[in-house]
Amino acid sequence: MIRKISSLFPKGTALYLLFGLAALSPLVVNQITAYSKVGVYNELESMRHEMTFIQQQLDDLKNQKKAVEKKYQDDIGRLENKINDLTDQLVNKRQKIKAISSETTKTVYLTFDDGPSSVTLDILDILKEESIKATFFVNGSETETARTAYRRIVQEGHVIANHTYSHDYKYIYQSKENFYMDILKLEALVEETTTTLPPKLYRFPGGSNISRSSPELLEEIKELLSSKGYIYFDWNCCGDDSIGPEKTSQEIYNRVVETGLDRDRLLVLLHMNKRNAETAKALPEIISYYREKGYSFEVLHQNSYICQFNN
Repeated sequence: MIRKISSLFPKGTALYLLFGLAALSPLVVNQITAYSKVGVYNELESMRHEMTFIQQQLDDLKNQKKAVEKKYQDDIGRLENKINDLTDQLVNKRQKIKAISSETTKTVYLTFDDGPSSVTLDILDILKEESIKATFFVNGSETETARTAYRRIVQEGHVIANHTYSHDYKYIYQSKENFYMDILKLEALVEETTTTLPPKLYRFPGGSNISRSSPELLEEIKELLSSKGYIYFDWNCCGDDSIGPEKTSQEIYNRVVETGLDRDRLLVLLHMNKRNAETAKALPEIISYYREKGYSFEVLHQNSYICQFNN
């Protein structure tokens, strides 16, 4: 190979060229290597800049995502509050419409006091068969029968209302604080049993004009519970099924009809203690009588017809 190259040059020139190339080759190699390293370094730097730019874009997008999520969370919260507010307004409007309608139509509000007992379960069976809803002013009892009654009242679409836990006149009419604590005790039992807080409807044991309490204390109780959002209900029609000797179903029926004469809105008082089996027997006839007279049956609520003694 060397001979071929030397033959192309004058004598002696090829030798010098060969030695020159041999001397220069390390430098050339180093320069080539250096040029290669510079190229790789520049490429790496370029890639690092690109990565930094991409990371910045990624961070910006993440921040934008968080901002959008927060905005939508705030918007969703506002929408949920608005939905809840409008739902409450709608419920109140419906109740008011029912209340106004009941003033122009003949309405029976069946209410049952005391208990719950096995008689309560019988009454619930009859109401279910008749497709009628009623209001139950219950007392406190932790028997399995009572707990079953509490649950059925709520589950079957009736209204469970407050008649104090103890129904103990001596205790509850000693002070407004005692009365209120008894109300709260019953609420706690009903909520624990049914997982539903009962509405703030109550009935005074013995009625809101009971003689076993002073008028002054009764007024204090009314004011206290009113300030807590409670409404009390008396009655304008009754079966007298808790007064005197036990009455037959016919006597209870007759008494309901008599006390309900010439009224378009009847708030009927009946009872559901163990001794009130005849009340349950009278119930189908009472329902049939008022249906034939063109009455509808409704439950009590915050905006319904209110019957209060001396009001």
